[in-house]
Amino acid sequence: MSTLHCKLGALVAVTAALGSAACGLPMADRAEEVVNQCSTSDTCGPTGVCVDGTCVSTRADLGGLSLQLDLPTTSPYGPGTSTLLELGAKGLAPVGEEPSGFVVPLDLVHPGLVAVSATMTLATPIPAGCELYAASADVSPTTHAVPMKLVLQPTDAARGLSLHAYTADAEADNVASALVPAGRYDVYASWTDHLPEADKGLLAGCDIPPVLLLDQTLGDAHVAVSLTVGEPQRISGDFQSFDLTGWTIDLVDNEGGRVIAAEQTLGAPSNGTTSFELASWVELRPLAVLRLTPPESAPAMPTIVWKLDAADVDGDNHVSFDLAPLAGQAPVLLEGTVLDEHGGEPLGAQVVVQSLAFAEPIGQNQAFQTSASTDGYGNFTLSLLPGTYLVSALPSDATLALSQQQLVLSAQSLPGHTVLVQPKSTIGGRATTSLGPASGIAVSFQPSASPPGTFIENLLAASAVGPSSATASTAADGSFSAALDPGVFDLSLRPSAGSGFPWLVRSRLTILPEQPAADLGELGVTNPVVLTGVVRAPDGTPLGNALVRAWLPIATSAQAGKETVLQIAETIAGVDGSYRLNLPASTSQ
Repeated sequence: MSTLHCKLGALVAVTAALGSAACGLPMADRAEEVVNQCSTSDTCGPTGVCVDGTCVSTRADLGGLSLQLDLPTTSPYGPGTSTLLELGAKGLAPVGEEPSGFVVPLDLVHPGLVAVSATMTLATPIPAGCELYAASADVSPTTHAVPMKLVLQPTDAARGLSLHAYTADAEADNVASALVPAGRYDVYASWTDHLPEADKGLLAGCDIPPVLLLDQTLGDAHVAVSLTVGEPQRISGDFQSFDLTGWTIDLVDNEGGRVIAAEQTLGAPSNGTTSFELASWVELRPLAVLRLTPPESAPAMPTIVWKLDAADVDGDNHVSFDLAPLAGQAPVLLEGTVLDEHGGEPLGAQVVVQSLAFAEPIGQNQAFQTSASTDGYGNFTLSLLPGTYLVSALPSDATLALSQQQLVLSAQSLPGHTVLVQPKSTIGGRATTSLGPASGIAVSFQPSASPPGTFIENLLAASAVGPSSATASTAADGSFSAALDPGVFDLSLRPSAGSGFPWLVRSRLTILPEQPAADLGELGVTNPVVLTGVVRAPDGTPLGNALVRAWLPIATSAQAGKETVLQIAETIAGVDGSYRLNLPASTSQ
């Protein structure tokens, strides 16, 4: 059983008070960038006011605002770390109306660093089979601590934020040490074998699975993570009706796909049955997922997953599976050609095929993906089981669009299947500001992020291939144009920090297949909501050159109750820690 022990220490808690590679159609000559300057409020529009020579918004709708602080590797405090300040949750986000303009003084105070030290220790009495290993030089003779690798994964990363994971290897006395920002983390520790080859026999019968603790709060100046491991839980099972020689089975957690029971390679069946036994120290239900993976010698076979609590309904940690549907399946040859939209010219492309459903399913938790490159004649060949697949063709010509189509494959080979590829869609618009055209600013189309999903949901996702990003810039009249694949995109117009204007952001714009062009019309860059202050360490020391990113939560209609995040601004603090962040008043104007 694993335990988390926290050694309390002094920490001054300081809370801040309110006071991409791309393909596009860039303009031939980038226009001079528009600059936010004013002498009176008359030029700032109905929702703006002139403040110190800059038009500022009098309205704000940024209730869920979070700011991410990334400290540079050269920082004297927390070098290379990343943390999140959730202003909306603290009631500090700009919302409502402010007739004098939203210029918000806000020092961004780092939540503090936590010195984490972690050990993975064999319990006393020593787990069965580990007695010889416990006496080896690989194990601390006083504490029975074993070599391990520690991974601390911020739980906010599941929302799509690019927060760093922190890793550390056990060094002196088999203690792993890491310095991380205070916050909530998944703690994952896996045993590492340092024994020389001549001493590998000491490990015979000694099974030390990984340890996973979900959503642990690390908030004190010093935290000791003590993982005491005794006899693990044993999960056994058997498969009938199919020869699984060379296949592997393991356990992963459904939250993040981390291995929680080491992989076992299956041998030849005995009397038609293949048996296995896995060991895990992680609380298994409802977390654990059994994963059965084919060897390279069976390239058409799928990966199969089962939730342990569904497979083991009686809770005795023993499962049985009948794989008869696989036994009767033979791979089918898919022969195809990628051609231009008129069906004439063969094209170079990468073809990716992903399973949607199998003709003879084992439940519905089977996943398969493979790929091939076309030859000089646009031809490709793949070996697949009968079923329904999503076929994606990614042309090597950057002006041509991603092509996707469903394919139902029967038990007979399918010669002559044709994938037609069209040019990308041309998407344009015109950006304006309260001072006139939004000239000379960068335009970015990024594929919209999917809402966070479980390991199984991600494995069985409808498409493993998405559209490419695209960039452009606005002309003197504010117009822009970019070439896009079919898909769902987040659009951001990104004036430089020196322009005094904020980004314009629109989420989840849909580009349909066979849509040759679209006009987004006039897009108004709002007057900014300004946050200004100093990035500071908990003791008040300024932190220079920090990257400050702003995020808003975005609900997704596809999955009720789930949301992702959308970046709406960023800036880099000066060497003295001072920053000015220009935020859009909202993402809907």
